[in-house]
Order: sequence, then structure tokens, then C-alpha cells
Amino acid sequence: MRWWEWRRQLAGSGDKPSPEFFTPLPDDEWERYGLVVTALAEEEVRVLTRRMVGAAQSYYQPSTEIIALRPGLDSHCKFLVPFHVDLIPTQRASITRLE
Repeated sequence: MRWWEWRRQLAGSGDKPSPEFFTPLPDDEWERYGLVVTALAEEEVRVLTRRMVGAAQSYYQPSTEIIALRPGLDSHCKFLVPFHVDLIPTQRASITRLE
């Protein structure tokens, strides 16, 4: 059975909710997220909230040094995003020293 057939059957059965791609995490990383944003600001990288297309959670614009996050992300997701974008080595060093 293909995934879309399985999802269609599951959604119509009423037994279980359809699975979600992103599992919500506890919203308890605001302090560490603030430290990362501060470190990135020192490297002139801005972290902003912007509407996304589709299921995107974030994106990075190297030409403008902007990391954009989907509105409503929990603090765990916001904290982890900068570690997954393609920052230059000095910017990455600024946030990895916080670990």
C-alpha cells in the first residue's frame, strides 16, 4: 500500500488521527534561543519570523544574512534551526561556543 492510500484510509476510518510530520516538542528553550540570536546578531545575521510556503519551517538567505522562521514555531525548533543552515565558519563558531 502506498503512503497516500494508507493516509486516505486512516483519515476516513475515524479510529486514529492522521500522523503529523512534525512532533511538537516542549517549549522550554527560550533562554538558549535568545543566546543564539544574540550571538548571530554579533555576526550580523538577523533571525526573523516570516510566512512560509508549504511545509517549510525555515530558510536562510546568505545574500542578506537572514534566517527566517515560520511563525508559531516552538522554542526547541527555533533554537535548532541556526545549527542547520549553511553559515560561514566564523558565524558557526559564534553559536557553537554556546553549547
